[in-house]
Amino acid sequence: MVSEITKNPDPTDRLILRPKNTIQTATPKNKQQPSNKTPDADPDVQGDPGYREADEQIPQKESHNESRDQIFRKRKDLMSDGCNEYKSDQKCFWHGYGRTLVDEAHKTLFCEIFKVGSSNWLRTFLGFVSDVTPNFRKRIDNYYKHLNMCNKPGERAAILKDYTTRFMFVRHPFSRLVSCFVDKVDHDPDADFIQRHLKLIEKETGTRPATLTFSNFVDYIIRVSVNDSQIDKLDPHIKPMYRTCCPCEVRFDYIGHLETQKEDSDFILKKMGVNATFPGSDPIATNSSDSAKIARYFNQLNPEQISGIYKIYMWDFKLFGYEFPEYLKSPGVKI
Repeated sequence: MVSEITKNPDPTDRLILRPKNTIQTATPKNKQQPSNKTPDADPDVQGDPGYREADEQIPQKESHNESRDQIFRKRKDLMSDGCNEYKSDQKCFWHGYGRTLVDEAHKTLFCEIFKVGSSNWLRTFLGFVSDVTPNFRKRIDNYYKHLNMCNKPGERAAILKDYTTRFMFVRHPFSRLVSCFVDKVDHDPDADFIQRHLKLIEKETGTRPATLTFSNFVDYIIRVSVNDSQIDKLDPHIKPMYRTCCPCEVRFDYIGHLETQKEDSDFILKKMGVNATFPGSDPIATNSSDSAKIARYFNQLNPEQISGIYKIYMWDFKLFGYEFPEYLKSPGVKI
């Protein structure tokens, strides 16, 4: 059984399984010096005359006096209420079950969503059974199957009924959207991502933009999502979270928030029966710059665009307990 997960501050570290059944961090032999850039580095918002003031943190509906068990119960109840309201003809198969990892040893299901800190959880799962190396995403399929692969008669229904720990992690929808754009376009440009979306915009509009801006990126998401069936074809980094994991069908027991990732993860590990602590710390729980970043990018949008992009992610807000930022409310913005 895993006994402890420790953290080394070096960002190039990886989790590995030690002979004494202890997950620890280890430094690769040929380690390069880490870049001064962080994966989610914020542009300098000081002195920007256009960005709206956003001193407050993203609102959360949780009290610091509540126990983690109470918080998870409230999140599950909120999700259940939202699912009773949510109606969809979409079948949850590949786009939901295909991202849900099945851990038979711990009777656990975990749905991976990009841009919500899922990589550390995948490393943790791999650390239960093997050394964790940089290509952990490819290697994890050697040890774990996903829910869409459970095709024997009654197998999937039995798993959904009997597995006692089913969880996913989420993030404020606008924070996730902006984080994707910052990482893929502004901070460390991903040429494939940029060129692919420029071609998609050209396909939709007939005109190819010279550059991918946050405004035309949002316009593309809104335009494509007018056809509900096309939402599932969005890049996984921006596809709505409720369409990635199908929480209204899987009915997850625990909805973790990136804003409280370490606390939530430590609690879930205990529920799994694993004597361990999760590596890292809550990345944006007390970071008001996250709100400033959202404000800076959303200030590039007009009220119609803000209303339109909220509509795309509305069920992420409703199902997972996030609130529309007060600093984005203005005449013409419809929520």
